[in-house]
Amino acid sequence: MPGGAALERGWTYEVREEPVAVSYQAEGEFWRWVNRQTPVRLNRQVSLLGLPPLVKPEIQRAMFPHTHAPTKGAVRPRSSRQQLADHCRRQKVISLAEINFDGVPHRAATVARLSLKQPQAVYFTREETKAAGFLQVQHFGVSWGPVAGHLDLTNVTQQSLRDYIAHRLTH
Repeated sequence: MPGGAALERGWTYEVREEPVAVSYQAEGEFWRWVNRQTPVRLNRQVSLLGLPPLVKPEIQRAMFPHTHAPTKGAVRPRSSRQQLADHCRRQKVISLAEINFDGVPHRAATVARLSLKQPQAVYFTREETKAAGFLQVQHFGVSWGPVAGHLDLTNVTQQSLRDYIAHRLTH
């Protein structure tokens, strides 16, 4: 193991409740190696470990429509979202908006581009959206066909009416 990491003598792969002692010849070298590794999930989940605070919710938001769409006949490989997360981790991007698409697999790039086409619930609070003249419906746990992520309120000039509409979305 990098850094000379070794488990305690006599340790086996059986399940234990107590922690296992690890010794290192060079602990810093071991942790540098660990931090360079790409997380691998074998349970069909996407690993967002190690992503910057904004990229993680952006990718989660990109996955959200797939949880509410019909699945019969749909091809939505988890690997494309994992490839996107891995690429963002390697590039150390702060947001999907700054991603360099060179070397990004086609389906992973498509996930990112579709995510960037609409206002994101991760960028605005409920109050900020009302003040800007729209409501991000995901803030309210609402999703319906004719509204593509946001409800335009620019023609509603009365703040009290905007507040009423937002209130109705939650009740």
